[in-house]
Amino acid sequence: MRSDRREARAEERSARHPRWRLHPQDLDRRAAATVQRGVQGNLSLVGPRPHAIHAKAENRLYDEAVDGYFARHRVKPGITGWAQISGWRGETDTHEKIQRRVEHDLYYIENWSVLFDLFILAKTPIALAKTENAY
Repeated sequence: MRSDRREARAEERSARHPRWRLHPQDLDRRAAATVQRGVQGNLSLVGPRPHAIHAKAENRLYDEAVDGYFARHRVKPGITGWAQISGWRGETDTHEKIQRRVEHDLYYIENWSVLFDLFILAKTPIALAKTENAY
């Protein structure tokens, strides 16, 4: 009888917390790897977020879909950026999403300053708390 209750509670817990969810340890490892790339010089703290090679929006490569896309490669990619804190993070499956993200990246590049970077770093935790446009 007691064993049945334990099994029922275990099933209830696993139903509330499916195994496919990320555990805090997984996030810590990913964050540590990202910070390590930053320390090694592959990423800066603030800058345009890196995109996958040959990434597409509506079956068009980003550089074909957006004018000025390669201009964002003039600076190192960053862990956070102006587009991310402005709400343009997450999936870029439509032309508008990638267009707006690149516009924000180019604005950042053209208006870079230490104060702008500090502002972005200060706003990043607040932006991360919002789950809109995140995946």
